[in-house]
Amino acid sequence: MINYEKQLKEMLEQNEEIIHLLSCLSDLDLPFDYYVAAGCVANTVWNQLSGNAIDYGISDIDLVYYDKGNQLSEREFQQILSSMIKSFPYQLDIKNQANVHFWYEEKFGFAIPAYTSINEAIASWPTTATAVGVKMEKNDKMTMYAPYHLDDLFNMRIVPNKVIVTKEIYEYKARKWKAKWPNLVVYDW
Repeated sequence: MINYEKQLKEMLEQNEEIIHLLSCLSDLDLPFDYYVAAGCVANTVWNQLSGNAIDYGISDIDLVYYDKGNQLSEREFQQILSSMIKSFPYQLDIKNQANVHFWYEEKFGFAIPAYTSINEAIASWPTTATAVGVKMEKNDKMTMYAPYHLDDLFNMRIVPNKVIVTKEIYEYKARKWKAKWPNLVVYDW
C-alpha cells in the first residue's frame, strides 16, 4: 500500500520556504486551528511528479485558519508573520474561514452558510486534489487534513468537489492548472 502521507511530507520538505513558514507558525502557539493549504501543497506535489522546479507555478501560499471569535484579524496575522519572515518569495493569502460567508457572495455571486470548522471549509474546496492542508506540530511532526484522501493529488487527477463550487469556477481552475501541468487528468463536471 502506498503511503501518500509520508510522500507528501517528504515532498513538502523539499520546499524550504513552506517548511520555514510551517515552523514559524508552530512557534506562535496559536489559539485556533490553521493549515497551510490548497494550491501551494498541490503544486509542490505536481512539480515533483512532473520534474519541474519545486516552486514552479506557486504564486502564493494559502494560510487558512478558523477563529470564530476574531481574536486575530487577517491583517494582524499577516503583520506577525511578516515580522518573523523577513524575506519570503511568496505572497501570503491569509483567510479566516470563520468569516468567508461574509464576503463570498460578493466575490463569487452566491451566498454560502458559515463554516463551523476549518475542516468543513477545506472539505468544500473546488477539487478533491486541492482540498488538503498541512501544519507542523510542536514536536516538528507534520500533520495533515485531506478529507478526500491523497489519491487524486498523487495521481494528478482533478476531480470536482461539488459541495459548494460551481461548474464555472471548477472549469476555470482546471484550465489554469492544466496549462501549467499538462499531465494533469481533468475530470468533467
